[in-house]
Amino acid sequence: MYYNYYSYEYYNPIVKLSTVAIMSSTKGENALPALTIRYDDLEHRKLKVIAAYKGLSLNALMMELFKECITKWESEHGPVQLPD
Repeated sequence: MYYNYYSYEYYNPIVKLSTVAIMSSTKGENALPALTIRYDDLEHRKLKVIAAYKGLSLNALMMELFKECITKWESEHGPVQLPD
């Protein structure tokens, strides 16, 4: 299996937003989807501190937060119904 990851971080001073992108090119059935998000620079810096405190990468922290969000949603609303 071949993995090729590209990551970049960019701060736009005009709109005061950070953009973090992690893109991957993979072959095989285990390919993970990629996500690009834009958010405030202050939030970005705070998340980096939290990730470092927990001994995680920023990506790992985001995965942890995604899982917490899904768990909370499903505890309040039941399982998420995925389309076929």
